[in-house]
Amino acid sequence: VLNLSFNGVSSREADTVAEFLHYNPCLSELKLGYNQLNDADATVLSNALSANTRLRKISVENNRMTENGRLAFLRAIFDVSSLSS
Repeated sequence: VLNLSFNGVSSREADTVAEFLHYNPCLSELKLGYNQLNDADATVLSNALSANTRLRKISVENNRMTENGRLAFLRAIFDVSSLSS
Protein backbone atom coordinates (compact mmCIF):
# COMPACT_ATOMS: atom_id res chain seq x y z
CA VAL A 1 0.00 0.00 0.00
CA LEU A 2 1.28 3.43 -0.97
CA ASN A 3 -0.64 6.27 0.66
CA LEU A 4 -0.05 9.67 -0.96
CA SER A 5 -3.38 11.18 0.13
CA PHE A 6 -3.35 14.75 1.45
CA ASN A 7 0.16 15.38 0.04
CA GLY A 8 -0.52 18.07 -2.54
CA VAL A 9 0.27 15.68 -5.39
CA SER A 10 -0.24 17.55 -8.66
CA SER A 11 0.72 17.38 -12.34
CA ARG A 12 4.36 17.83 -11.36
CA GLU A 13 4.34 14.51 -9.53
CA ALA A 14 1.86 12.58 -11.72
CA ASP A 15 4.57 11.36 -14.11
CA THR A 16 6.69 10.10 -11.21
CA VAL A 17 3.74 8.26 -9.67
CA ALA A 18 2.88 6.76 -13.08
CA GLU A 19 6.45 5.61 -13.54
CA PHE A 20 6.38 4.05 -10.08
CA LEU A 21 3.16 2.22 -11.00
CA HIS A 22 4.73 0.96 -14.20
CA TYR A 23 7.95 -0.35 -12.63
CA ASN A 24 6.52 -1.67 -9.34
CA PRO A 25 4.03 -4.33 -10.36
CA CYS A 26 3.75 -5.69 -6.81
CA LEU A 27 1.88 -2.62 -5.55
CA SER A 28 -1.64 -3.68 -4.58
CA GLU A 29 -3.16 -0.39 -3.42
CA LEU A 30 -2.52 3.27 -4.23
CA LYS A 31 -4.19 6.10 -2.35
CA LEU A 32 -4.14 9.47 -4.12
CA GLY A 33 -7.20 11.12 -2.61
CA TYR A 34 -7.42 14.78 -1.61
CA ASN A 35 -4.69 16.04 -3.91
CA GLN A 36 -4.49 18.36 -6.95
CA LEU A 37 -4.66 15.79 -9.78
CA ASN A 38 -6.57 16.77 -12.94
CA ASP A 39 -7.90 15.01 -16.04
CA ALA A 40 -4.54 14.99 -17.83
CA ASP A 41 -2.96 13.40 -14.74
CA ALA A 42 -5.69 10.78 -14.70
CA THR A 43 -4.79 9.86 -18.28
CA VAL A 44 -1.09 9.56 -17.41
CA LEU A 45 -1.85 7.41 -14.37
CA SER A 46 -4.41 5.23 -16.12
CA ASN A 47 -1.96 4.51 -18.96
CA ALA A 48 0.49 3.15 -16.39
CA LEU A 49 -2.10 0.71 -15.08
CA SER A 50 -1.64 -1.60 -18.06
CA ALA A 51 1.83 -2.55 -16.75
CA ASN A 52 0.65 -3.17 -13.20
CA THR A 53 -1.31 -6.41 -12.93
CA ARG A 54 -1.53 -6.59 -9.13
CA LEU A 55 -3.02 -3.21 -8.29
CA ARG A 56 -6.44 -3.95 -6.84
CA LYS A 57 -7.42 -0.56 -5.50
CA ILE A 58 -6.70 3.01 -6.49
CA SER A 59 -8.33 5.91 -4.63
CA VAL A 60 -8.51 9.28 -6.37
CA GLU A 61 -11.42 10.98 -4.61
CA ASN A 62 -11.48 14.73 -4.05
CA ASN A 63 -9.04 15.77 -6.75
CA ARG A 64 -9.55 18.18 -9.65
CA MET A 65 -10.76 15.48 -12.01
CA THR A 66 -13.95 15.76 -14.00
CA GLU A 67 -15.90 13.04 -15.73
CA ASN A 68 -13.15 12.85 -18.37
CA GLY A 69 -10.57 11.88 -15.75
CA ARG A 70 -12.84 9.24 -14.29
CA LEU A 71 -13.47 7.87 -17.80
CA ALA A 72 -9.73 7.49 -18.34
CA PHE A 73 -9.57 5.19 -15.33
CA LEU A 74 -12.65 3.27 -16.43
CA ARG A 75 -11.15 2.69 -19.87
CA ALA A 76 -7.96 1.35 -18.26
CA ILE A 77 -9.89 -0.89 -15.88
CA PHE A 78 -12.04 -2.41 -18.61
CA ASP A 79 -9.33 -2.67 -21.27
CA VAL A 80 -8.93 -6.38 -21.98
CA SER A 81 -6.41 -5.99 -24.80
CA SER A 82 -3.48 -6.58 -22.44
CA LEU A 83 -4.88 -9.83 -21.05
CA SER A 84 -3.41 -13.16 -22.07
CA SER A 85 -5.72 -15.73 -23.60
